[in-house]
Amino acid sequence: MTLRLRLASASLLIFVAPFVACVAWADDPAPRVTVDAAVHDFGTVEQGTVVEHVFRLKNAGKAALRVDHVKGTCACTVGVATGEAIVPGEEAWVTVRLDTGKLVGRTTKVATVYTNDPAAPTVPVALTGQVLADLVVRPTAVYVGRVRRDSVVRRELAIQSGRPGGTATVASVESGSPRVRAWIEAANDGSNGQRVVVEVDTRAASGRFTDDLVLHTTSASQPTLTVKVLGTIDGPG
Repeated sequence: MTLRLRLASASLLIFVAPFVACVAWADDPAPRVTVDAAVHDFGTVEQGTVVEHVFRLKNAGKAALRVDHVKGTCACTVGVATGEAIVPGEEAWVTVRLDTGKLVGRTTKVATVYTNDPAAPTVPVALTGQVLADLVVRPTAVYVGRVRRDSVVRRELAIQSGRPGGTATVASVESGSPRVRAWIEAANDGSNGQRVVVEVDTRAASGRFTDDLVLHTTSASQPTLTVKVLGTIDGPG
């Protein structure tokens, strides 16, 4: 074989070998997970309703699919109804249960399915919908952050009706600490809502603090609402 022919043959191997490797990789059997309707809209429910939905998983690949585990958010509990091994062409079911007792307004909660599918090791499934309550408080906690001692810090809570035509209001505010003072004002956006102005006196001892504000309302289903006030006071003392 001449030198020129040897070089040509070597060049051909250099280009062909990766192609052969890619073909072999593409033909390797592997699981492939698919989800029938990964987002379920549960519509409109009253706060405290427990919502449950079954998501269907299918193995569209050529090897056994494993569901290693399923992780839900703090409001969700999850379970796999049909074991972990799913042969090609077969299905399994993941049940997601959502407790709306502490939710209000438009809500979306996601659970994550962990599988051995190399192309989709994690698969999200979600429950979404509207949760009705007499009153909606935002934010749900007052985070003051890190503040210097010997100052006064103000934050606000927005109070809105959580249902169409709702008439419930916050009637009074009670603080469990002399460091926190709060009062009710009309919303400054022209709506029928309210706002609670929260004033934190940082002249108390330094360090982290957690106090409670109790909102007393005219709602029969939500007679009181508790809001945490948290922060850290920097400085001597």
